[in-house]
Order: sequence, then C-alpha cells, then structure tokens
Amino acid sequence: MIKPFYNTLLVLMSLSLISACATTPTDNSLSDQGLVRVKDWNIDQVWVKPGFDPASYSNIMVNGSGVEFRSVEGRNTPYNRSSNVYPLSGPKQERLKQIIVDEFSKELKKQQGYSFTNSPSSNTMALDIKLIDVVSNVPPVKPGRAEVYLTEVGRATLVLNFTDSITGEALVSVIDRRSAESYDGLGFKESTPANNWAAVKKLAKHWAKRLRSGLDEMKQSASRSE
Repeated sequence: MIKPFYNTLLVLMSLSLISACATTPTDNSLSDQGLVRVKDWNIDQVWVKPGFDPASYSNIMVNGSGVEFRSVEGRNTPYNRSSNVYPLSGPKQERLKQIIVDEFSKELKKQQGYSFTNSPSSNTMALDIKLIDVVSNVPPVKPGRAEVYLTEVGRATLVLNFTDSITGEALVSVIDRRSAESYDGLGFKESTPANNWAAVKKLAKHWAKRLRSGLDEMKQSASRSE
C-alpha cells in the first residue's frame, strides 16, 4: 500500500530536487536504449520498450529527481532582454522545487495501482523525475515600472524515466514541454507574484495528475492482460 512508503517518498523527492545538470533525451539516445515512440495526443513524446509488460511490476522506487534552470546570464546584462527570459533568484528556485514536490507527492499518494518502496527488486520499477530547461518570462521588478501583462510566466520540460530497478533496463520515457500559463483562456493577465505562482502550481498539478493517471492506466492494462 501507499501509506507505509509515503513519507519516504516525500523525503526522497525533497532531498533530491536540487539544481541538477540534465539533458533532454534525443530520438537517437532513446532508440539506442531499445525504446520506440508511441503516439499520445496529450504528451509531446512517449517512448516504450517493445513487449513491456506492466504486469511484471507491482512496486515503484523513486530513484532520483532534479531541476535544471536554463542559464540566461548575458555578458553585460543580468538577463537576456532579446528573448524575454530572465533568471530566477535562489528563493524563487527553491519555491518552484517545493511546488513540484508538493503537487507530485499529493497525486502519487492518490494512485492505487502501485506500492512505493525504497529497495530494488525484480518486481520494482525505478522512476526518475526531472524538470529541465526551466525558464522565466517574468521581468525583474523595477521602481516606477509600468504594469506587465503576460500570457505565460515561463516554460519547462518534464522528463520521466522508468527503468527496471535491478537491471537498469529502460522501460518507458516521457518528455513533455509546456508553459505555465498566466491566464485561464481569457488572454493576457497582469504579472503579479500571486498570479505567477498560481500558474506554476497549475502546471505542476497538470503534470502530477498526468503521471498518476498514467500509472493507473498502466496498472489497469496489466490487470486486463492477466
């Protein structure tokens, strides 16, 4: 069941969500791992090992996590004016990481198909959760600056990798790049701390729900095949 391992899961995610160097898997690298791309209308890329049998696994081990922020430092300016992307301060980076931990932990707690463990075994999948190439579109606050309105406060790419916890063999890889939108389908919205963080939380919640539903679907397909 989830409960005995939930606190361990939360601790693992909290400790491992640090600024990390992570690159987006390429088609070649994923193909080299024996994965083939399958179509999913709701996610940019889904790659699966041919013959992957979800019924072979009943546990998930959170193997590692990371958040990588794109470097936008210019030679002579504190941010890149031309592309409208700006650096995130240390406290804001930490707040973003905590939002990711909170939303993923809440959703993973709800899923019923898999148990969580911190030990590898023959029926355990390892899960890596990475958020990479995180950029902010929110300009720094300056005295006397006019109000700023944005359609998105930033973008990031979510990378999920499932592997066999014993052999390390790649099973499933998910890559999805999305924006944290500052509106609810109504157009531009004023850039304020409350609005901006609400947009970040909305995106984190979306990704976390997609992961939970993916795990539920995976387990349901395993039950149908038994």
